[in-house]
Amino acid sequence: LGERRGATVFVQPSEHAGPPDWIAPFHLDTKRDFRLMRPLGTPHGFPDSQAAWDNGRMGGWPKAKHDHAMAYFTREDIPFQYALAESFTLCDAYHCALHLSTNPNRLYVWTGTHDPQGRGHGPAIDNGYDGLEDPRGHGGYAWTTYPERLQAAGISFQIYQ
Repeated sequence: LGERRGATVFVQPSEHAGPPDWIAPFHLDTKRDFRLMRPLGTPHGFPDSQAAWDNGRMGGWPKAKHDHAMAYFTREDIPFQYALAESFTLCDAYHCALHLSTNPNRLYVWTGTHDPQGRGHGPAIDNGYDGLEDPRGHGGYAWTTYPERLQAAGISFQIYQ
């Protein structure tokens, strides 16, 4: 890779082999080009998440998740989403609990685990249960969710989405 003189940690190695070797966070200016409103998705699996994490250095995001993982929007680009977040968001500092796929992180939010010891058919490390089929042949994960704990304790709750 070429040299990145004076660059901050936010400048990351590009996913492409040739110049530019480095990529900095960049603005998706939807006022200039509305098509930027829908950038391509990024992978959310175990191998790419571990590669992006880069043993804690956080230095592999574009190579593992593509260059567009460095893109950002401003309030001017997505005013409706900003207004929603400011009006209704209670927990706006959501971060992935695990450097894994989407489903294990959702399981962690709702259960506090992804079952690393394998006591309830885990560990959940991928999006294996995205459909109605049973890809593991064990009927699904078998550990208690927070709603189940609340119900067992006689505590009512409400979910808003």
